[in-house]
Amino acid sequence: ALPILPVVLANYRLSDHWSAYGQLAEGFLTPPLAYFQADHPEDNRVKPQTTTNYQLGTVYKTNRFNADFAGYFIRTHNLPVSIVNPNQTGIINQNDKITLVARGAYYSGVEAQGTFYVGNGFSLFGNGSLNRATYEGSKRKIEAIPQATAGYGFVFDRAGFFASLMGKYSGQYSLYTASAPSPDQPLPAGTLTYIQGGYVLHDLSLGYGTKFTQGAFLKSIKARLQINNLFNRDVILMKAR
Repeated sequence: ALPILPVVLANYRLSDHWSAYGQLAEGFLTPPLAYFQADHPEDNRVKPQTTTNYQLGTVYKTNRFNADFAGYFIRTHNLPVSIVNPNQTGIINQNDKITLVARGAYYSGVEAQGTFYVGNGFSLFGNGSLNRATYEGSKRKIEAIPQATAGYGFVFDRAGFFASLMGKYSGQYSLYTASAPSPDQPLPAGTLTYIQGGYVLHDLSLGYGTKFTQGAFLKSIKARLQINNLFNRDVILMKAR
């Protein structure tokens, strides 16, 4: 039987341009098929992931400016975690991994974003978040979850021409040299924790599009030039083992 997933949302209008809201929702996620097609599917112990999600926030909007701020808390059960297969014999193969589930995990943080219309087709935007994620059992940080994120840039759209320049910041996160037999247990003695440094990448997009008169064979055309990692920055990222 399919689970019942309730959603509760409340919104209160504080003024003509300002409102506050709160929401509660439960979620359900079926495990990916890949977990059952691994080298040792019999060692994988996965269950459907469930979440209980809470969020409180406020929104402000005028003709030229809009912004919102929110705080969130997510309680997760059966979080899939891949670790090196502990049942190996001989030389350890770091690529031989199995998937376990954490008894529970907590995600929490705050986030904000805003957009300001400058004029003549130009808008400026910015957003950011502070995040925390820990396993319930071991109290250690969940691997590869950025402690902060941010985005900024501009968007132009006028007379068929459009462009955008966006910077994306991914903050520091934790990695470990080895994993505990279960994410519900503390890390073994001698396990080192690495902090991956934050980095910023920029993307540029330029283009033009137009619509044709009614009855034409072609209804519209659009051409776009997209350049990812505009400044060709090299970022060396470590992988969790």
